[in-house]
Amino acid sequence: MDGHKSSTRNKFIALLGGLLFACLLCGVPLFYGVWTGRFQQVIQPFAYAAQTSAVMPVFSETPTLAIRVSETPTPDLASQPFMERFQLAGDYISEALRYSSQGAYADAVLSWDKALEIVPDWAEGYYNRGQAYLNLLGNQRSQQEFMHYLSLAGADFDKAIELEPDGKGDYYLGRYKYYDHLAGLQPARVDNLQLEQTALDNLDIANRLGNFDPLAERYVIFSNIIVGNCDEGIEQANHLIEIATEPSAALPTGLALGYFCKNDLNKALEYMDEAIKIRDTCERRLERARILYVMGRNDDALAELDYTIANDPYYCGERYYLRGLLHAEKGDLDKAQDDLDFGMGQTWGRGGLLSYAQGKIALARGDTETAIQYFQEAEVTYRKLDPVLTMIQEDLAALGATPLEVTPSFPAGTAIPTPTLTSLLTPRPTSSPNPSLPTPVFTEDPTLRFAHIIDLEQKVGPVQTGPTYDSLWRFQPAQSLDHREVQRLSVWLISSDTSQHLPRQISLWNFHNNMWGGNNEVHWGENQINYPNEYVSPDGDVYIHFAYGNSSVETTIDELGITLILQRTNGSIEVHGITP
Repeated sequence: MDGHKSSTRNKFIALLGGLLFACLLCGVPLFYGVWTGRFQQVIQPFAYAAQTSAVMPVFSETPTLAIRVSETPTPDLASQPFMERFQLAGDYISEALRYSSQGAYADAVLSWDKALEIVPDWAEGYYNRGQAYLNLLGNQRSQQEFMHYLSLAGADFDKAIELEPDGKGDYYLGRYKYYDHLAGLQPARVDNLQLEQTALDNLDIANRLGNFDPLAERYVIFSNIIVGNCDEGIEQANHLIEIATEPSAALPTGLALGYFCKNDLNKALEYMDEAIKIRDTCERRLERARILYVMGRNDDALAELDYTIANDPYYCGERYYLRGLLHAEKGDLDKAQDDLDFGMGQTWGRGGLLSYAQGKIALARGDTETAIQYFQEAEVTYRKLDPVLTMIQEDLAALGATPLEVTPSFPAGTAIPTPTLTSLLTPRPTSSPNPSLPTPVFTEDPTLRFAHIIDLEQKVGPVQTGPTYDSLWRFQPAQSLDHREVQRLSVWLISSDTSQHLPRQISLWNFHNNMWGGNNEVHWGENQINYPNEYVSPDGDVYIHFAYGNSSVETTIDELGITLILQRTNGSIEVHGITP
């Protein structure tokens, strides 16, 4: 019996020793891989999830997408309130934000995947993951991989807007960037313009809802010029120049492109020179050379391209296409072909100036039929609505040929959900109180500019409020309501489910004391605000948000609106807002 026990004990020790050796054999490399980051590099390519974008261009090969985590929470999580699930996802959210702040966007995506598996109904999470995908685009050297990450970003922005059509303008700004990038990948002008118009539509809503991108208003300049709204682009550039506090090369660049779009070549060149003085880039030198080319100053255009290419020969590949075109027109066909060959290695772009230059080479060699084909291709694929397009069309007509008829290769972009805000108003500057009154100088809280703008005469709803929701509204009259006195201000909270917990406080911006204040007692229906004169701006604006004492409280308000009774400066009494 003792021998049997000893034998059993020896076998157990041998088995344990074998397991420890196996762990040592496998575990040390695994630990080393994790410690050095190599393991992460191995698993990362397989961790991204597939989500098809609403719009995908046709490629010869479709990128293989990895499987993304489910957007449906597991049964045990699905039954839990949002705030409980949000708290469970807190570590993943913090991790994702930390990775993004460090520029580790691939790791951030993986953390957002885990967070959204727990809170798949959180719009902000999809927006943040979409932003991480956009930030990955700059590291891609393959057009297929670029399109892969771009499509995932677009799907996330769509999902954020689907969950909260009245959410942040940043969601629509993300969609603008998605469609702007997607448009840039399209070879045909008809597809490019269609997608750029969709991008501009999203940009318009993003700016009207308010967003956190300090350059969003500049995007308006270039988006309008791309789709042919030259005057609108020039008007926006001039507006931003008037309010600018320091020089910016982007604004005179916008003016240059706007005037080039209008074929006002002298002004275009003047403003491009101004932009280059502020900040010299290869793109601005290319546009300057393009303007000189249309002016017939080919030698100057060639010198411009020689200068910028000598300074930095890589990327900005379209410079080589334009220089090849200039060499072809001079009869230096070998130089022209060398430029075109090298340029194709510096950009994904094809067609346009490349095809135009190839047509010029064919024409110089007496091959008219081939030249026509290249000119037709150039006309279809030259994406800018500027005088170069006119030159291509004129050369095509001189050979007795006509442009090709092109049908868009895929359907228009995803429809933009219509926000329930019944009227998206353009923000007016908020006036200061009457300087003759003994009140502090009005200093606007910086957060006020991110408020959702609501027509004073309308109501909004349904709206979700709570600590995790961006709930700040600016009720604004379409025309200024200058007044002597506010006789009554009421905030209406209307819901079919009055058993819900209400916010702790209705907070309003106090225009006289430059701080938030309001009513501590909140109830369903009408909430009459004490001291209403303090919370209505001189032109009739009212800012509202809700304060919560409990981080787990959420409230769905079917209809939110205000009633405003005031005495105008002419003595008349007027009632504005809603009357439930």
